[in-house]
Amino acid sequence: KDEQAPPARLSAALGHAEILAFRPVQATAQAIAALTDAGFSEEAIVTLAQVVAFVSFESRLLRGYRLINGGRVAGETAIPSAGRWHTTPTAHSGQPAPTAFTQDELGWEPWLAPKALAAFSPDEQETLRRFGHQDSGYFRLLARNLPVLEARTLTDKGIFYTPGGLARAERELAATVASKVNGCIYCASVHARKASQLSKDNDAVQRLLEVAPGGSLSAGQSARWQAIIDFSAALSATPATAGAAHVAALRELGLTDLELLDLVQATAFFAWANRLMLTLGEPFIPA
Repeated sequence: KDEQAPPARLSAALGHAEILAFRPVQATAQAIAALTDAGFSEEAIVTLAQVVAFVSFESRLLRGYRLINGGRVAGETAIPSAGRWHTTPTAHSGQPAPTAFTQDELGWEPWLAPKALAAFSPDEQETLRRFGHQDSGYFRLLARNLPVLEARTLTDKGIFYTPGGLARAERELAATVASKVNGCIYCASVHARKASQLSKDNDAVQRLLEVAPGGSLSAGQSARWQAIIDFSAALSATPATAGAAHVAALRELGLTDLELLDLVQATAFFAWANRLMLTLGEPFIPA
């Protein structure tokens, strides 16, 4: 007979999974503490976050693939507005927290202890070093389930660094748009900065960052960037609302199937990345 999870433990897991899937910007340090109180280990909490965040990525990936292939998708076709985000001026630790999107470099602190580098085996340490993760508290936290982190990192590099297809600046633009929809100020700061550097169009990127909650993310952008932003925002919505009209608009502007594939993958990946950053910790403003 299979053992069943105790009701309190199952309830805590389901509650956290719902926040992760549908309202990641509402996650708090107290939610992590509740999982710990329910008996979940650090490894189990990280694994739960990875599973739910991965499904969020996978579902958007499949919708995008269907649209590129001319298939039908369920639900309405709509363009979401900019999402809401944390506006509390201090982080859980008391450090100053950002309350607006920015291209400035930010810090990020976990609500769950990262694993010390010395606690990993020599082979595990080598894996972390191979990807440049050994000095990052975020990645040493995710490395509490190292095989999943390794697979995720390879996916990340494959989506954002492969040659050909969509310009790297526009892949970074898609990541920024997803982060605006999901309310992830930290991810947006990193990828807006990259989009700005690669596109050499700081004003356009900054215009996107400054859109207030409820505002049009693509307002004031070039026709190509408007279409990219609208599609990425719609694919990032919960539930996703990207439809055939969005893909048709991109094709009219000359995007190829390979470029569309890169756009879908870059956008969908941040359904995964944002959910980890938003639910396992929070950004702060470095001194």
